[in-house]
Amino acid sequence: MAYHAAELFRSQGFVPDSDSGFTGVWYCAEYARSGRSACQICREKIGNKLLRMGIRQNVEDYTSESWYHPTCLFDNMKTSDGLPAITNLNQIQGANDLQQSDRSTLLNLIGVKATPLPTTPAPNPTPSS
Repeated sequence: MAYHAAELFRSQGFVPDSDSGFTGVWYCAEYARSGRSACQICREKIGNKLLRMGIRQNVEDYTSESWYHPTCLFDNMKTSDGLPAITNLNQIQGANDLQQSDRSTLLNLIGVKATPLPTTPAPNPTPSS
């Protein structure tokens, strides 16, 4: 059974704020530390050392985390449901610590064209006399 992220957040006690979506919620990305966590949308395990997206919320005196496959999260994210939309990597805590290929994957999911890393042009050969 697939779940919409907003419905899942509401069922877990994430409270929507009428002005800004869900309050106290932020996104993170990291590599799974084990193969034990499961995606909260598709319910499949997230393999060890694979990229996972998290949603964190401060709850009283601790931080609650829910983990997702990046594609599951983005496929189910709907701003009309009150979820904060991700529009750039700066909104994802830990994105700068990811490998370039995984940052590009997130940019593609966000809908931003990934900018390739600059390359050094080959030196012009010097003509021989």
